[in-house]
Amino acid sequence: MFRIFAYVGLIMKAAVAKMAAMPRLVWEGGKLVAKTIFPGAPAEAAAAEAELAAALSQQAGELGAVQAPAEPPVDPATEWGKIARSYAFSTMGGLDDVDLGALDEAAQAWLTSLPAIDLLRLTKVTSKEVGQHMFGEKLLPGVRRCEKLGEYQRRILEESTPGTPAHARKAAQGNAVTEVLETLRAEGRLPVYAPV
Repeated sequence: MFRIFAYVGLIMKAAVAKMAAMPRLVWEGGKLVAKTIFPGAPAEAAAAEAELAAALSQQAGELGAVQAPAEPPVDPATEWGKIARSYAFSTMGGLDDVDLGALDEAAQAWLTSLPAIDLLRLTKVTSKEVGQHMFGEKLLPGVRRCEKLGEYQRRILEESTPGTPAHARKAAQGNAVTEVLETLRAEGRLPVYAPV
């Protein structure tokens, strides 16, 4: 308690010395002149400030270095969720593209393949919930599961290797789409876009 009073006294002493050192307007010889009333006041003010600074630095040395508050650890699920939600908002709103570079290949493929209804669902929950869904910790109802990187790479490898069931499924899907397009084109129901 005594130290608080000592610091208040040093602050008051420095403030009074500083005020005494300030020049005052004095009427002298028919005109206003700025003069210091107490000629030794600037030196006293400097000494009072030095004394206050010394006392404060001594106190800081006794307390130790001031610790900066530690930043909370970054949760990767929340960071991925922020990116996914930003992508959903930008895609739904027709805004600029979002950089997906912080996501792995599987998460990027999952996110860019989501239909509009699932992107809308991502905008209605928090970043943490989206990230937890992406990491498989807590799935969001109605949104397709995000594959882990290893699962995604295995699936891509199987789909690209001839003779595997996954390759046959992928080829059948591609053939079915091609057949539908050919049928629509043959019936004249497929619009043809010509340059204007």
